[in-house]
Amino acid sequence: MKKRINILASFSGPGGGEQSAVQIVKMFRETGWHVNAIPWKEVHSNYKEIVNVDFNFYDMKEKMESNIPLIFYGNDNVNEFAEKAQSIIKQTSFFIIGINFIVGKLPKTEWLYDKLRCVVFQNREKREDWTRKAIGKTDLKVLYGAINLKQFNPVPERREGNLVVLRHSNGDRRKFVTKQHQNKGEKIHCWQKHLLKELDIYFYRKIMEVVPNIQFEFMVACDELKNNFKDNSNFKFWKWNEISVKEFLSRGHVFLYRTSNDWRDQYPRVIGEALACGLPCLVEPRDGPMDRIQYGYNGFHCITTEDYITQLKLLERNEDLRLDMTKNCIQFAKEKLDPYKWVKLLETL
Repeated sequence: MKKRINILASFSGPGGGEQSAVQIVKMFRETGWHVNAIPWKEVHSNYKEIVNVDFNFYDMKEKMESNIPLIFYGNDNVNEFAEKAQSIIKQTSFFIIGINFIVGKLPKTEWLYDKLRCVVFQNREKREDWTRKAIGKTDLKVLYGAINLKQFNPVPERREGNLVVLRHSNGDRRKFVTKQHQNKGEKIHCWQKHLLKELDIYFYRKIMEVVPNIQFEFMVACDELKNNFKDNSNFKFWKWNEISVKEFLSRGHVFLYRTSNDWRDQYPRVIGEALACGLPCLVEPRDGPMDRIQYGYNGFHCITTEDYITQLKLLERNEDLRLDMTKNCIQFAKEKLDPYKWVKLLETL
């Protein structure tokens, strides 16, 4: 008889959280589990074949299979879960929470701890968020996101031409340093509290002053960047899914990821994809990027504009260093970013 489990998650959109939840469902099924994939609310057309029940979170109390484990993969629905899921949890044997976005009210929800076996985070800072707020005790694990990276082949090692720097993310303004979000958001680290980030438009201008032959490609960029650099030959702006992510990442030498403080990344999946392709990553030392980039091994941590300039100049001039880091990126992705570690961990629980 197959082992049975309920997995509750949002399947409503094409974003990274939904894709990770789908990957978790697929992996459990591949390893012999019967999974009841329960949607939070509506189901996106991409996931009709994944969801195999005719109810959602709001019908679970009456229709769910009882007395088996539950995985709740929490995204932006964690607060509603804390407010409404107590009667559901009473019917489970035990449950596990995976945090994809925020911890919200969950750490301070008293009834949670009776059957909560473990909370899985995707970086250490998010685990610390839970620890600061928790009113009860449970096992807290840090695990890389459940993303299938096998589809991403390493980029060609030696490429002619100027250094090409890539940036891949959706156009959410919080993921860029714009006037609207320049000085908003949480400031966890000392440097965040004392250094005001330059707007992206000045950040990229300064880089080009020192590294004039550099090329930047975005998929996609915010309007502020596109409007300021639309006539600049150093910049190329792709539309969302104008080409495949795999093809986009094959065009570059380096991946640069810098966001406003108004955005805190759990993973983010774009860094996992860049590493799988062999792209050294320049990132800030916070949240998910800090855990995935080992300084000088598969990328660099950068705080100021001058930090980014220094590392870009280094990677432009020293191709042997960049190629060694490329190999390290691929090796890191193979060893550390295997999504089946989610199944192994959860099976032991």
